[in-house]
Amino acid sequence: MRRARPTVPLRPIALASLMSCLVAAPAWAQGSTSTLPQVEVRAGENKAFTSNSIQVGTFRDQDPLDVPLTNQAITREVIDAQGSTTLYGALRNTAGVSHAQIGNATYDNIAIRGVSSFSVQ
Repeated sequence: MRRARPTVPLRPIALASLMSCLVAAPAWAQGSTSTLPQVEVRAGENKAFTSNSIQVGTFRDQDPLDVPLTNQAITREVIDAQGSTTLYGALRNTAGVSHAQIGNATYDNIAIRGVSSFSVQ
C-alpha cells in the first residue's frame, strides 16, 4: 500500500523557518551596548623611503618631480630595510626589473624594461 504524499511541500516551510531565524539574528546582537575606551592617535614624521634629489643622465641634483623621465631612486634606507646583499636584491621591488637565469650562468641576469644585462655588450 502506498502512502499518501503530504499536500504541503516541506522545502518551502524549512526555507521560511531558516529565513525567519536569519532576520532575527541582528536583533540579538543589538541587545547590549558597551562603551569602548577612547583612542588617541598621534602621528610623527613621515618616514617614507623617498629621495630629495636624483642623479640621472644630465640631470644632476634635481628634484625627482622636475626630471622628465620615469625614475625610481633606491635609497640606503630601502636597501637596509630589505636586507639586500645583491644588486637584484636591491632592485627586486622596482617596477620594470626582472630576474632571469641564462644557461648555467652563476651571476644575476637583470632585465630592465625588457633589456637584459646579458644582451648589452
